[in-house]
Amino acid sequence: MLRLRSQEGREIKISIPPQTLEGAWSKGQGKPLVCQKDAATKWPLGSLPPDFELKNFLILWLMTKSRVLGALVFINHPQGFSEEEINLFGILASSISVALENIDLYTDLEDKIKELNATQRQLVEAEKLTAIGTLTSGIAHDFNNVLCAIMGHISILKESPHLDKGELRALETIERAAERGAELSRRLLSFARQRKWDFKPLDVNQSVKNVVDLLKHTIDRRIRIRLELEELPPIKGSSTQLEQMIMNLCLNACEAMPEGGILSLMTSLVYMDENNPVGVRPGRYVHLVVADTGQGMDEETLAHIFEPFFTTKEGRGTGLGLAMVANVIHEHGGHCQVVSRLGRGTAFHIYLPVDEGQKAESPSPKEVTLAKGARARGFILVVDDEEPIREMLKTILERAGHRVVTAANGQEALEVADEEGQNLDLVILDINMPLLSGREAFNRLRGKIPGVKVLIASGLDLDPRMDPLLREADGYLRKPFYLDELLAKVSEILASE
Repeated sequence: MLRLRSQEGREIKISIPPQTLEGAWSKGQGKPLVCQKDAATKWPLGSLPPDFELKNFLILWLMTKSRVLGALVFINHPQGFSEEEINLFGILASSISVALENIDLYTDLEDKIKELNATQRQLVEAEKLTAIGTLTSGIAHDFNNVLCAIMGHISILKESPHLDKGELRALETIERAAERGAELSRRLLSFARQRKWDFKPLDVNQSVKNVVDLLKHTIDRRIRIRLELEELPPIKGSSTQLEQMIMNLCLNACEAMPEGGILSLMTSLVYMDENNPVGVRPGRYVHLVVADTGQGMDEETLAHIFEPFFTTKEGRGTGLGLAMVANVIHEHGGHCQVVSRLGRGTAFHIYLPVDEGQKAESPSPKEVTLAKGARARGFILVVDDEEPIREMLKTILERAGHRVVTAANGQEALEVADEEGQNLDLVILDINMPLLSGREAFNRLRGKIPGVKVLIASGLDLDPRMDPLLREADGYLRKPFYLDELLAKVSEILASE
């Protein structure tokens, strides 16, 4: 913007586009532009008002090393511009240019410092998440060992012919509680782990119910959960990822209702045509809504909620929850719309494409009935550092007709292998043990007894596709497991060639 003053003292404002300024600078090769007469015809910075008389002008450029920032413009000098004045004004323009460049540099420096601080915060949060994941996995592993011993001994007690109905009901109650604990542990592990997921047909309603079952025992009791689930066709995806996404949305919703409220989870089947307002491809979609009656968000917050490390929970949040939600939706080929009003609540509308022509997966009949078939008998070495688990496995396996010897760690397992050698038909091996880990023991056992069959039984969350140990072993059971599940797997391995 160029401000001029007429002879009558009236201020005149002239808007100069950047391209006009840069064009005049380029044409003059960056040198000062001086015109002592016929100034109106040589004026390079756009049109002047018709009633403005221009006698002479001096234009000095304000610039950094890389760009033109503006210009100092002097007009209508009564005696014209002397060489001394041109030099003096040139020094002034240079000084202003240096000051403007310093301001630019200072602003850039401030931006870089902000970026550095943000990166440092992100690294700290990432380290926290890694530590939390490691801690969660360790806790879940120990929890699984405890549950494995409980569930195994319950199975043993239930086979007693001397139980009355009351005692049997008590055992079944304990068993159901242990099963619930096992499910909690499984979900803790699923939230802690990071891996590439296999997408399969799945039921969104079941994923919603699984999350709600977990939430009911953890959220503020003043928050009421409302479910409205319509019958749905399956989508193709990962149940673990989907449940993580729903859990994050629900936890955010609960935090937005510190005084209580209603958490609503609704599903329906919708058809989107080419002109749909969501912007997805035409077709059938599962519409999932997670809504709360909480504090809501303003427009500025709403614009940033899916950005990694953006959080309004100073000192508490990681800023990764909704970024993960957005990533899961994207991986499932879906779309999300968010509606929020301050003081009235927030609703996340998620659209996931239907997997046309597929049925949601259910347990294989073979898996259900396998334990009921005939079982092979064998000489089995049980290796586990938890004494209750060793004793429970020994009892169960001996009752099933197997001969059993136990070891408390990998070193003891090697000593048994030295004594028994080729007599061993199967080793049931824990992974996380003192003195000699299960992984090391596995390699050395195979070295002592080539081809010995090994069943890995661990409370750790292992991926059979990624873990080389599980690929080399003959089977894998994740603790806690059921009696029939154990016996079926043992029978299957012993019967295999």
